[in-house]
Amino acid sequence: MNDTNGGYYNKYIVKDKVSNLVNVTSKSNELLMNCYKYYKSAIKNTCTDKSAGLMDIIVLLDYFKYICKNIVVVEILVLDYSNPYVIFETSMIER
Repeated sequence: MNDTNGGYYNKYIVKDKVSNLVNVTSKSNELLMNCYKYYKSAIKNTCTDKSAGLMDIIVLLDYFKYICKNIVVVEILVLDYSNPYVIFETSMIER
């Protein structure tokens, strides 16, 4: 997260306090909120046992296993925020 998203991410996303009432101050934060809400809803709908109305822990664990095996986390450390995307784009081209 950068200066634009860091506070919003820590205050709302990490603490699972995202709702329609949250005042989104930037387009970037709005996109972050929409992404979080979309995936939270998709996982909840997929992992809910419709007959019992409870979370299916086996399906939830399958999600977790898939994420652990397939997600790649990229961290970009820069001295300033002038153009960190150039670093990311350059590293991807060199692969």
